[in-house]
Amino acid sequence: GTPFQLRVWNALLAIPAGARVTYGELAVRIGMPRAARAVAGAVAANHLAVLIPCHRVVRADGDAGGYRWGQRRKLALLAAEQAATHSTVTHGAAVRYPSLTNGAVKIVGPCAVALADDCPARTRPVRRP
Repeated sequence: GTPFQLRVWNALLAIPAGARVTYGELAVRIGMPRAARAVAGAVAANHLAVLIPCHRVVRADGDAGGYRWGQRRKLALLAAEQAATHSTVTHGAAVRYPSLTNGAVKIVGPCAVALADDCPARTRPVRRP
């Protein structure tokens, strides 16, 4: 990646599991408060999925926003982290989970999440050791 992308991706690594930040908040964290759109582009350029946790960045209006691997997968990752950390902290963003209400994702235990049978991103439940 570019030096700017690397800066953004390093900032992503500092977001703890279960936390959410907006693109604007991430821009502030890297010292460029007016660069939210450029930050969004750098986040979108991440090809390492969960290793560089771009799924933890949400829109300022509270919507989960897009995700290279599909919004259902992003919602599943957010829900799994939420369940694993037992936290409802959104760090300034009121995150909504529209797919949670239509059965796309269900919590199956305090540290597990499963996708509904009809979800195209269906995987086995994710469990933390």
